[in-house]
Amino acid sequence: MKRFVFKNLILPVWGMVAMAAFAGERQMWTDGHGDLQVSYQGGEWNWGVWTGNEVDEVIIALDHSSKALIPDHPNFEFLGAVDDPVWIAPQVDKHGVVFLGANTSSTPQGTFESNRFDLKLTSVRGPGDFFVWTTGGAGSVEVPMNSRDGIDAKDVINAPAPGHWHQNWGFSSPGTYLVGFTAEGRLAGQSSVITSEEELYRFAVNVFDRGELDLEVAYEDGEWELVLLDEANDVEIEAGDAALHASPATWQVVPSDPAFDFLGQPGDSIYILPQEEKEGVLFLGIAGDEIEAGVFENDQVYLNLSTVEGPGSVYLYSTDAFGSPTKYFDSGDGISKSDQFPVNVGG
Repeated sequence: MKRFVFKNLILPVWGMVAMAAFAGERQMWTDGHGDLQVSYQGGEWNWGVWTGNEVDEVIIALDHSSKALIPDHPNFEFLGAVDDPVWIAPQVDKHGVVFLGANTSSTPQGTFESNRFDLKLTSVRGPGDFFVWTTGGAGSVEVPMNSRDGIDAKDVINAPAPGHWHQNWGFSSPGTYLVGFTAEGRLAGQSSVITSEEELYRFAVNVFDRGELDLEVAYEDGEWELVLLDEANDVEIEAGDAALHASPATWQVVPSDPAFDFLGQPGDSIYILPQEEKEGVLFLGIAGDEIEAGVFENDQVYLNLSTVEGPGSVYLYSTDAFGSPTKYFDSGDGISKSDQFPVNVGG
């Protein structure tokens, strides 16, 4: 058995990202039609998401079904290099993927000059870049929002109000994002412009925060392979294409027992992915069942910790029947050859 511990907030591990939650538990919207909703009525701006929910009640989630590769076409150079991955909530409905529109239909006719106002991108916090674009029937591409080249006054949609429309929403990396928008417009018959406060929408892009997931160590045709195995869906995922999320349920403190001193000072906050399965928490394993017995001398295979990037440390340890820990990884004291885990060949 094993226990993964993440200390502090953001730790890319083996090309995967473990992030603490931005806030408490929220509903995960994973499929079907819904909207980013913004309107102006009764003298105030109103924001919503999905089917009338409060913005801070929902996480807009994209899984592996939303992944695509950037095509070799000059119209899509803004997304990045050819064949790099991008995760998309598309402008055309796709089974199993969020169909995210934008909706201003609660704004009464005649509220704004020309019945339009601006929806502006004002901030992106997360591991990658955020894009909004539309494709036309004749091959045209319009890109109203693109954080990759910086966020400025050009990152804006001149929205019909009232109105409802769809576009592509894209992300360059897996992980958790906060994307901020503001609305701004000139009321009909008035000279002044009114601007909303920034509203933050939460997106989870191929994030795993519960259920069983294995770091699978495989050896085939003379080559090593490390992938993530989604047990429930029997899907293999490239390590860099997923993010591991330590939810609030993983927060614990370092015990006063001297045997756990390697984790830090007693009372320090830590984030633990546990060795026992726990509802609502990621159950992360290490699997060696793709390694055949007899291939390696004495069936000895080890998984080595090579790098940790982030503001804190990462540990891997197990506890026995009496609660005593055995440590395998400890980046807190530096990374060396001793940071290795004996993989159970065939198990």
